[in-house]
Amino acid sequence: MSLPTIRDYSLSVKRPELCFEDEALKAGETLIHTKGGRKGSPQQWDGQFTRVYKIHSNGGAYAVRCFIREAAELGTRYEKLNEYLNHSSVPGFVPVEYQPEGIKIIVPGGYENRRFPIVKMEWVDGVTLDSFVDNNLRSSDKVSRLADDWLKTALRLQSLPMAHNDLQHGNIMVRRDGSIRLVDYDGVFLPAFRGQQSPEEGHKHYQHPDRSAEHYDETIDNFPAIVIYVSLLAVAAKPALWRFYNQDNLLFTRGDFNDPASSALFNELMTVQDNSVADLAAKLAGWCANPIGLVPDIDDFLRLEPPKAPPRRPRVRTVAPTRVSPRLAISQGIPSRVAPLRDINRDDFLRFCGSLQGQRIQAGASDFTVGVVPSGIEIRLGYPQRPRPPIDHAKLDGILREYQSSGSFDSRHYAKEHTGSAFYILPILQKYIYDNPDRRPPSSATRGPTPPPPGSGRANPAQETSPPVNLDPKISPTSNPASRWWERQGR
Repeated sequence: MSLPTIRDYSLSVKRPELCFEDEALKAGETLIHTKGGRKGSPQQWDGQFTRVYKIHSNGGAYAVRCFIREAAELGTRYEKLNEYLNHSSVPGFVPVEYQPEGIKIIVPGGYENRRFPIVKMEWVDGVTLDSFVDNNLRSSDKVSRLADDWLKTALRLQSLPMAHNDLQHGNIMVRRDGSIRLVDYDGVFLPAFRGQQSPEEGHKHYQHPDRSAEHYDETIDNFPAIVIYVSLLAVAAKPALWRFYNQDNLLFTRGDFNDPASSALFNELMTVQDNSVADLAAKLAGWCANPIGLVPDIDDFLRLEPPKAPPRRPRVRTVAPTRVSPRLAISQGIPSRVAPLRDINRDDFLRFCGSLQGQRIQAGASDFTVGVVPSGIEIRLGYPQRPRPPIDHAKLDGILREYQSSGSFDSRHYAKEHTGSAFYILPILQKYIYDNPDRRPPSSATRGPTPPPPGSGRANPAQETSPPVNLDPKISPTSNPASRWWERQGR
């Protein structure tokens, strides 16, 4: 469907009583420029796919989003969002109403008297996140309280099976009472959209370096939520850091995430007198170089030990094959590169996962449990355990087919192709392959330890020196090495 021009929309909304079908909008008055070169024309705001107009009506105000770019099933997406918000309390979100024939073009031309869809939603009064910080640099307490409020909002949002998909300063409004509201829902993720590609990739100065359209699930807000929280804490602790603000970010830019070791901002954050800010900045730097599929939610980010300091990330990203970091292996005794099996049978693999069911698996900074459910495999992360969407049989078959013919595990490729729950299959698959040496093709370069001859009474030297797989279900959160950072903070 072709869409009207911005001029068509702007001239039409000047007469709300004629162009709108909605009674509240028909009785309203469009916000108009009162001075300058645009005097007499409607005020408007840009969106990813829409142009936004403000309509005052009956003592309140509405945002009317008119579509200026075609996007696959965008109308259906807003209908699903409207349904979801009617049945769920989502922190920071305001109700939306999709109207498939909400506006009629009333100006002469090819679209005259034709109707087009709009989205009607409550107008959020307030200032954008960056404006709030800029206005309160001399009041660190206000910025610090905002950081606390943001943490609460992010924790509640990340407890739901949905995501905003573009958390950034321009989409976060701070109202006069200090409450936080989120705007621009064009790219929101809902359970109904699982398996689709993301309609947008979010603001580049808030997204993980590996973010692409393939990453589209309820975890996509993890990284930007962390970036915003660390930024607010940092400015509250050291207002002079605001010089890194460039009107299109808070503090960080894409370049900082690509190469934290060379980042002037990261280097200065490490010297902030507030130790908690320095610690969180160091952890953020570590996650920048790890696959996006492993980035934890903000709760786990705060309590988990940061990953081992990675090597410097090149400014120009390469697509050359890389082996998965040994940190992803379930045990240090399992090599990160193992020869593929000649055949990976799904039922055998499910039985293997069943043998691990209920036991805690530690893979570097992440810990999880795996369970076999009727629909496939279920991954539960962290403490308390939070279930992720199950990996169904079709998805599992695709993963097994992909890696039964591969000579190594490429973490970057895996992070791009498999996000969310699927990413945690990798360390389990490594152990499964490692535990089946008799089914791997012979290769001196990648073969696992050779078992001793029967009756020799001699243990395998590699088994003597390799630490056991950490599958002890009795391990408590406080004895987990990944929790030591949390203990050091006295939490």
